Amino acid sequence: MPQSNALNQKFKDKKFAAKCNRDYILEGCALLGMDVKDFAAICIEGMREHAAEIGLAGSAA
Repeated sequence: MPQSNALNQKFKDKKFAAKCNRDYILEGCALLGMDVKDFAAICIEGMREHAAEIGLAGSAA
């Protein structure tokens, strides 16, 4: 899951998604009994399946 690994590394950088409340994300992960990496992998997979619907479908290079 290379994309979740990259997101996990960027998550630690306060400049990445600076307006994102990391405490909320960490609290949610704790409530689910998950770490951020696993949570990110599930989110990325869910978004991948619906990329066109949510405006994330890129063009093939």
